[in-house]
Amino acid sequence: MNSERLAELQRQRALVRDHLAWLDGEIASATGALPAASPNPVAPPPSAAAEPALFYEPDPVSAQLSARRGCFLYFAAAVFLFVLALGAIYFLRYRDHPLLFSTHDSGASAEKASSNSSRK
Repeated sequence: MNSERLAELQRQRALVRDHLAWLDGEIASATGALPAASPNPVAPPPSAAAEPALFYEPDPVSAQLSARRGCFLYFAAAVFLFVLALGAIYFLRYRDHPLLFSTHDSGASAEKASSNSSRK
């Protein structure tokens, strides 16, 4: 076990002991009893220079995966909404009057036929 890990574990144990001693004192004051003496003396924490910084550092790999997953979800949602909007426009406006693959109007073809026969 490396020395940094061992020092960190010992520091954490000392903090837990301090916290337990404080909890025992609070319980004793709430119940009116005298606090019990701690059987193990609390060791002082290691020097402040050996303490690592106590701030949050995000994991870059998981952050990248989360960002990629979010971008794909936004893209899929945008495509879905676009297709949904096109479907709504078609069914609400153009279903009865198709723009593509429309059949010839029987009235228009009859007029063309009569005009062609009258020209002869």
